Amino acid sequence: MHIAICDSDQEDSQRLCSILNSYFEDSNYSAKTEKYLRLDDLFFEIYEEVHFDIIFLRVEDSRTIDMFAEKIKENSNVITHLIIISSSTEFAVEGYELGASGYLLKPFEKPMIERIMKRLSIGIGSSEYIVKQKSSIFKIPYDRIRYVESSNTKCLFHTTEGKNYTLYKRLNDIEKELSDDRFLRCHRSYIVNMNFIVNAEKDFLLENGERVLIRQKSLKDIKEKYLYFIEHQKNLSNK
Repeated sequence: MHIAICDSDQEDSQRLCSILNSYFEDSNYSAKTEKYLRLDDLFFEIYEEVHFDIIFLRVEDSRTIDMFAEKIKENSNVITHLIIISSSTEFAVEGYELGASGYLLKPFEKPMIERIMKRLSIGIGSSEYIVKQKSSIFKIPYDRIRYVESSNTKCLFHTTEGKNYTLYKRLNDIEKELSDDRFLRCHRSYIVNMNFIVNAEKDFLLENGERVLIRQKSLKDIKEKYLYFIEHQKNLSNK
């Protein structure tokens, strides 16, 4: 799950981030939360078509809603849910007209945020990657993605079905969107699903015989991340 918090108040932004991280840890959700102090910084990410499952947007004037509405019209596929944050109920109607999934009043409390997250977390990209190709949109379940390979200006999703799905997107952005512990950025050109690894030496050997490169300068660190992952999975299965 990929979440954005856009709030110029650093203290409130950090508090919200801490509450969300605590919620995800307690709920065994895998999520990545990013903070933006300026609306323009968030707009840049939206322009680059970085997908967010949830955006928490601070609104203290109608101009913010108008600007966000225009940006969403241009890039409607980059956001699943919008939560308005405000110190006033004044913008509730405008927010819901924009399609907001919730309205969070400051000063907010942990139970308020947890109720919103429990409602929105059901079914949000926690186990599927959304692929947009021209006029079509489809989903690839995480457990079918063996690895993602970057090649020039495109990325290839190698799946258990034997199909390669091509996306014209940066691997850095895909790494952010694949917010799940099973995926490891092991090389500047590769992200691997660690559930398919059967051996780790100077590269990763997958169960189908394919090999995925490991960045040699970070070999020790990457193998330690893989070891931590399999130990964590073993502990979960023993509970």
